Amino acid sequence: MTPLKILIVEDSPDDAELLLRELRRGGFAPDHYVVDSAAAAAAALSSDAWDIIVSDFNLPRGDFPDIMRLAKADDGDRPFIILSGSIGEETAVALMREGAADLILKGNMSRLVPAIRRELAAAEQKYARRESERRFRDIVDISADSIWETDREHRLSFVSGAGADAEWIDPFRRLGRTYWEAIGADPKSDPHWRNHLSDLKARRPFRSFRVSFGSPAGRRYHVSISGVPYFDRSGRFCGYRGAMTDETLLVEAYWRAEAGLGTTADAEEAADSTSAPGRAAPGSC
Repeated sequence: MTPLKILIVEDSPDDAELLLRELRRGGFAPDHYVVDSAAAAAAALSSDAWDIIVSDFNLPRGDFPDIMRLAKADDGDRPFIILSGSIGEETAVALMREGAADLILKGNMSRLVPAIRRELAAAEQKYARRESERRFRDIVDISADSIWETDREHRLSFVSGAGADAEWIDPFRRLGRTYWEAIGADPKSDPHWRNHLSDLKARRPFRSFRVSFGSPAGRRYHVSISGVPYFDRSGRFCGYRGAMTDETLLVEAYWRAEAGLGTTADAEEAADSTSAPGRAAPGSC
C-alpha cells in the first residue's frame, strides 16, 4: 500500500467514506483528515503537511473559493483535485485555469485513483526540478561563481550568482549582449576569440575559456568561462548555458611568483581561495 497524506474537504461523511474506500481499493493507505469549512481547512493546512487535497465543490456554506485560494497560497505545486456531484462546463474550465489539477464527478469515481497517481508524479517532478535548481544555486553561491545562459544568437539571457559587490560580474549583468561584447572583445581581430567562436558555431561544449578585461575603476579581471549547448525537444539549438569563475587572485599570484615578487606558496594560497578542488591553474591543461 502506498502511504498518502490527504486532506479531504467534504460535508458528507458518507461521501468521504466512499472516497477513502476507493483510495484503499486503488492501493493507497490514506492518512487523512476531513474538513467542511474554510476555517477548518486553514487550521489543517497550518498544522500539517499534505500530499494532496481533494475537495467537494458544492459546500453548504459556499466556502469552496476560499478553500481553493488557501490551498494554492499554502503550496501552489501541491495537487488540488475537485470532486463534485455536478458542475457546469464553464465553471469547470474556470476552475482548471485557477489551478485545479483535475475535476472528477462523484458518479465516475474510477478516475480518482489514476488522477491522484498522475498528479502526485507530476508534483514530484516539479519538486525534483526545484531541488536541482536550488542545488546549483547553492553551489554557485558557495563557490562565488556565476551561472549564465544565452539565446541561439549567443546573447546573454540570464546571469545569476556572485555577490552584489563582485565588480567582475558587472559587465555581464546587462542582458541582450554576447559575453564578448560585454567585455569589449573583438573576435575578428583576436585569434583566441576567433577559435572560441568556431567552437560555438560547431555547437561544441567548452571548458575553462579564459578571458581578461579591465573595469572602469582600473582593475584587471581574469575570468574562466565554461559552457554547454542546450536544445529543445525537437533537437533545435537554443543557446549555451554554463558557469563563470573569477580567477583574478590566482592569476595575480602566479604573475607575482613568476616576477620573483611572491612565492609558490602565495600562488597555492590564491588557488585554494579562488578555485574548486581539481580546477586547473592558468596555462595548465
